[in-house]
Amino acid sequence: MSGKKFFGLILLVLGIVALLGVLGFSMGGLIPFVLGILLVYYGWKKRNQEHRFTGAVLLGLGILFLIGSIPMAVSMLVAAVLLYFGYQMLTGNEDSGSSCKTRSESKRHTEDSGLDDPFDEEWERLMKSAKI
Repeated sequence: MSGKKFFGLILLVLGIVALLGVLGFSMGGLIPFVLGILLVYYGWKKRNQEHRFTGAVLLGLGILFLIGSIPMAVSMLVAAVLLYFGYQMLTGNEDSGSSCKTRSESKRHTEDSGLDDPFDEEWERLMKSAKI
């Protein structure tokens, strides 16, 4: 990619980010993260091409950008986990949940494990006497 095309790509990305910012989608935290990844990549590439000083400087800057982006990366991870589990709950996929699928299996599991206590017995007695 020539320098002119690369600069054009940067202007295009900045324009899209500015447009999204006007529409209410803040992308400010994503820019240092992506810039850090690019700097680490180019720094590692330069380091392997016998440009050790330039590579070390680019690697250092990239790592600093990435360290500053740790809160954003953690937020993205938490958001992805919440989306995943929310989707699982909405679709009703209980394969990753408990091994008890139905109420009768759950009751049988409780009876087999000996988890009955006085509260459970009192609750069962109240439920039988209050049949509506």
